[in-house]
Amino acid sequence: MKTIILTSVVLCLCSTIWVTISEPVSDCPAVEGQFPTFITDRSNCSVFYMCAHGIPVLKVCPNGLFFNPALEVCDWPQNAGCEPELEECLAG
Repeated sequence: MKTIILTSVVLCLCSTIWVTISEPVSDCPAVEGQFPTFITDRSNCSVFYMCAHGIPVLKVCPNGLFFNPALEVCDWPQNAGCEPELEECLAG
């Protein structure tokens, strides 16, 4: 039982670290306007960033939805117009 709980905790930590190190496409503007600035993520359509005082803050759409940059909302995948860029893995 302890092994199952420990394994679950490790998996949660690993997924949190992966989401935390995901990088935005570009930096947030130093000066923001009246409305928030949103930045898409190149590799994950369900992740986006909302700029807060020049710092990108990670946001995740609910399960099954993608970020729609035109409407600046989480939307159905067919409406979002997102195709993630896949990074090539180098065998080493």
